Amino acid sequence: MASYEDAKAGWEIFKAYRFAASREEINRKLTREGFSPISERTFRHYHKLKRYGYDRYVPINQLDVKTLKDPLLDKAVRSRYTSIPDFSDVIVSFSNFSIHVTGIAVHLSAATITCRFTRPDATNFLKYLADKRTLLHQPVLVHFPHSKKSFHAIVESVEALDQEHTIVQFSFYTLAPIDMMTKQRTALESTQISFRITPTDESIAFVELTHKLYWLFHTLEASRLVSEAILLNTPAGEYFVVPTTRIKSIEMHSPASGVLVAAIPAAVILMGIATIWLGVRDEANRETSRKHRHKRQLTLSEIQANELLSTAADSIRNLAGVHFEISVAPRAIEVFEQQLLPAANQLFSSNTGTVEIMLSPFNVDKQA
Repeated sequence: MASYEDAKAGWEIFKAYRFAASREEINRKLTREGFSPISERTFRHYHKLKRYGYDRYVPINQLDVKTLKDPLLDKAVRSRYTSIPDFSDVIVSFSNFSIHVTGIAVHLSAATITCRFTRPDATNFLKYLADKRTLLHQPVLVHFPHSKKSFHAIVESVEALDQEHTIVQFSFYTLAPIDMMTKQRTALESTQISFRITPTDESIAFVELTHKLYWLFHTLEASRLVSEAILLNTPAGEYFVVPTTRIKSIEMHSPASGVLVAAIPAAVILMGIATIWLGVRDEANRETSRKHRHKRQLTLSEIQANELLSTAADSIRNLAGVHFEISVAPRAIEVFEQQLLPAANQLFSSNTGTVEIMLSPFNVDKQA
């Protein structure tokens, strides 16, 4: 039976192979290096670590505890969001004390916000809580006056604390729409996406519909993150932001269907993957071996061959009014390979029902 050290060594091998090694390849290398081979369960665990964005090895039971609290937005998943500089006004309400403090948001992401407080009433109150060791993990409501939007969060960390200024990082309870928080940047244009999920059998419809919706979220969110990485690698990243995906309508019956409002670059990526996947599935269906067919997955080389990321970059260039070519940032390729492809392979796998995606022919503004 593999020990912790064996499983940890296997994880490092899996990462070194860019998450593409089979269990047999990992075990051969482990044996050569004097370690015991890993089990199928441990190998599945590696894929879960990859899916949640972990770099260091975390044991199976420890990860189960971490993700049980919030399997959709585990802390490691939140870490994939890039903070951008911003100077939007914020009002932070401490519900346990009925006190509001005014500050400036200096960095924003969909997962966290870092605020600077300079008014004496704010810094004195925050110092009072810190002295009593009750500042961390305090529940708050972060309000953005310019958009009239508010989002629940907790105090994550304190980066500076004195009488002149205090810098505090807050973590949102759920992902917050960054286009509703930033005052400096304009949201890229959005479009509507229709989807339909058909389960393999009515007796397991609830399980499969929930499963597909989970992976639809991760696929679209990773598509947005890829678009964001491309945008932030250009000067246009100082003036534009990739908006969060929103629900326009959803009908939870079997089959389930709905309409989402997504940033055009994210929609381009999703539709491109769906189109390429249809070709992959048709090719798999021509295979005579059922076992081989179920193992067929979309690869990065197929995406690059179809120039999907370049098409997404072109859409960003057109939407932002940029007059020069936009290159695909290495970070965008990394997010695509490590986060988007695994999610898309789960979403479009026919083993747990089928998903149909259609791009609506007309665009909507970001408020839709």
